[in-house]
Amino acid sequence: MKRISVLMLVVAVAATAIAADNKADSFDQLVDRAIVQENDLLKILRAKHPVVETYIQDMLPDADFGAVPKNDHYFLGKLDLSRGVALDSLNPKSNSKAHVAFTQLFSVKYLPRGFAQMMLIDGTDFNRSHYDFEFVRREFLGTVRTYVINVSPKKDAGQGRFVGRIWVEDKGHNIVRFNGTYSKARGGELYMHFDSWRVNTGPDLWLPFETYSEESALPSTLGLRKLRFKAISHIWGYSTAAERNEGEFTNITVDLQSVRDKSEQAADNSPVESLRAWERQGEDNVLDRLEKANLLAPRGEIEKILD
Repeated sequence: MKRISVLMLVVAVAATAIAADNKADSFDQLVDRAIVQENDLLKILRAKHPVVETYIQDMLPDADFGAVPKNDHYFLGKLDLSRGVALDSLNPKSNSKAHVAFTQLFSVKYLPRGFAQMMLIDGTDFNRSHYDFEFVRREFLGTVRTYVINVSPKKDAGQGRFVGRIWVEDKGHNIVRFNGTYSKARGGELYMHFDSWRVNTGPDLWLPFETYSEESALPSTLGLRKLRFKAISHIWGYSTAAERNEGEFTNITVDLQSVRDKSEQAADNSPVESLRAWERQGEDNVLDRLEKANLLAPRGEIEKILD
């Protein structure tokens, strides 16, 4: 009996050790797959030129409401990751150079490129050589099961590295959400805290969709006041015009030429109905042109539900 008890104890200890080893290996494998998926996503994004729209509200402290908007800023541009994080602005340029110089000298200047960068964890070196990973817990994001992992840059990783938390979905090990900030800002620069979300747009493909940033007491570089703002960025228009045109050959159409409605209600439209149909066609043409130019987000499930 003693030999059997000792043997069972040895087996139990061995099984515990194996389980611990498998758990460590499983987490390491999870991190390795997430790194591979993130770098593969960067390769895809470098070939795309999505539209980035950013809206910012400067906030002021208020005794009754906590904070109220003071003024706002709006940026619209096309992102080109093949040249780093390059954003070609689509905003009209201001003709008042003196006003621009005064604004840059005595207030904080928001860089659209900085808000566009928040859609990426690290645009160059997201790997184990530059980052440490720590498992936190499992968590549901809606109906998506995820692993929550803390990410921190190594001491010699350099400036501008991500520090925060990522959510990795358990099927394809894609990063579907991350929040935090970037480390070691240079003189004259500020790194904001942000929360970036991605949306599933195809099999094993999660693309950046929305980024939210908010600061309530961030010290400005001038040291005169605290920076308070709220900002949200939307990203869309990943598909090119050529890709959208290719979809026309696969769309299902129904030929109704052979169908003839001979009822009394099948008369010609009234002048008012004809005018409304003409206006509606003009609106559709404008919306179609804006969508093809990537200035308007394509119709999605929300519009179908509202319709």
